[in-house]
Amino acid sequence: MKPLPMIQPAAAPPVDDCCATGACAAPSTESSPVGEVDASSALSVLRIDGMDCASCAVTLERVVRATPGVDRAVVNFATARLDVHHGAGIDAAGLAAAVARAGFSVRPAA
Repeated sequence: MKPLPMIQPAAAPPVDDCCATGACAAPSTESSPVGEVDASSALSVLRIDGMDCASCAVTLERVVRATPGVDRAVVNFATARLDVHHGAGIDAAGLAAAVARAGFSVRPAA
């Protein structure tokens, strides 16, 4: 009977930057509350360009949530969708500016 070959442990995958844009250096370690939605909040749905990884989505959520007038921001990385609950004091241009501050862009509606 032949001896079985030795199985070598797999090498750790190389560390590389997953983001082409560099907008998100690393996932945030701070807690990010979802935020409460006021009954008078409006919902805006935006399509986002430039997200390369889940960390990008976390970065975008954090920046948009910090925008005055935003009650809640939720990003779906898989669909490149940003749902923003906001008050009347912020409009589409204000939301697009928040997205740009995070290093991404709003995709024009189809």
